[in-house]
Amino acid sequence: MKLSDSFTFPLRARIKTKTKPSRIETLKEMVRAFGLNPEEILTKEALLMPNRTVITAGKETSEGQVDTLLQALKQRLKEDLLEKPIATYKTV
Repeated sequence: MKLSDSFTFPLRARIKTKTKPSRIETLKEMVRAFGLNPEEILTKEALLMPNRTVITAGKETSEGQVDTLLQALKQRLKEDLLEKPIATYKTV
């Protein structure tokens, strides 16, 4: 008698990996954390450049959106850094 004949294995639970947010979704959350509206930024960019067509080989179509959101985030960081005085500490 074989082990497989006398013993039936229980059903195995399938373990799924967690879905990771895409780069654009992660960046949108970062932009929101700084108090900006990513949809508004992307819409404004699309309205400013209505006749622009980007043709790329081997790149995602969202790369233009990533670049736009990165520029907005950089601008916001720059404004925040220039607005607040930098604390200086004296060393002893």
